[in-house]
Amino acid sequence: MSSLIELRSITRSLYLKIDPNGKIWSDQILDWYINRAYTQIQKDGGNKRREQQEDWTITTVAWVQNYLYPSNFLKITGIVNGTLELYKTYKEDILKNWLITNTGNPSAYYIYGANIWLFPIPTWTSTIAYTYNKRLPKITESQDSLFPEDFDDAIWLYATYLWCISVEKWDKASQMYSEYQNTLSTLLFTYQVDTTENSYWIDRWHNLPSPRSI
Repeated sequence: MSSLIELRSITRSLYLKIDPNGKIWSDQILDWYINRAYTQIQKDGGNKRREQQEDWTITTVAWVQNYLYPSNFLKITGIVNGTLELYKTYKEDILKNWLITNTGNPSAYYIYGANIWLFPIPTWTSTIAYTYNKRLPKITESQDSLFPEDFDDAIWLYATYLWCISVEKWDKASQMYSEYQNTLSTLLFTYQVDTTENSYWIDRWHNLPSPRSI
């Protein structure tokens, strides 16, 4: 896990070279490139990296169907109601079949807007537990990168690639992008992501301490 200051320093001295003291490109601009690179690495890993996994729970309220998901939410990877694994549906399917008013014990969910919607509409309090992929916080002077230091090379390379595009240095941009792809391929092979099916989460939740609630 590297700090923003470390990432700035290496990017300037090792890759940009022509502006080591930030007289042409300010730290603010370089920070933007670094965070764009950080986001790209997350996307290129399908947002499935272990650092992007999070647990959450919903405590249902009778007759309330929709619940806010966390601000860093990207995608649910497993969701259970007790021991029942909920299946994913869509609002259009609920409306099309005129099932929107059905009530009972939730057995399905769908994402709409900034909410997770449960179906049927719960009629009593229960706990819906889920695991999701999240967006990592921006790297700042008070927030280090959450990736292992092995990923620093990929951050530097992609940040430099973006800088090269901005000043139309196409040959160097192509070189940086090629090196980024090679570095990322090695990282993705070294740091394998878990592709276990959703049913895995049912057993997993039974062995966890009580997670946070919303």
